[in-house]
Amino acid sequence: MLDFLPESTSQTCYNTFRVHPKQEQLEVVQKLAQGRDCILVTGTGWGKSLVFFLPLELWKDHITLIITPLRVLGDEQQGKLATYNIHSINVKEGIAVTVDKLASGMY
Repeated sequence: MLDFLPESTSQTCYNTFRVHPKQEQLEVVQKLAQGRDCILVTGTGWGKSLVFFLPLELWKDHITLIITPLRVLGDEQQGKLATYNIHSINVKEGIAVTVDKLASGMY
């Protein structure tokens, strides 16, 4: 894991997602980079999604698992990621996805 984020992290965020990250978002991503567990509690519309979207762009060689409490939220996040050309899948009941496809990096 990383002890620090690259200086280019904010620029990578802007280039990919067209937003400048908040300091708090970068701090959480920093903690994730250090392998630390994190809980982020904020209001609707604050930008929590960016906290788990940014690592997808920073560490493309990693597999990231994001767990959401609602199917509709998973669908929404999958749609957002698709607009940024980031492959993902919302695994839920009724979806026939093989472990081989997931492990191969298809999503």
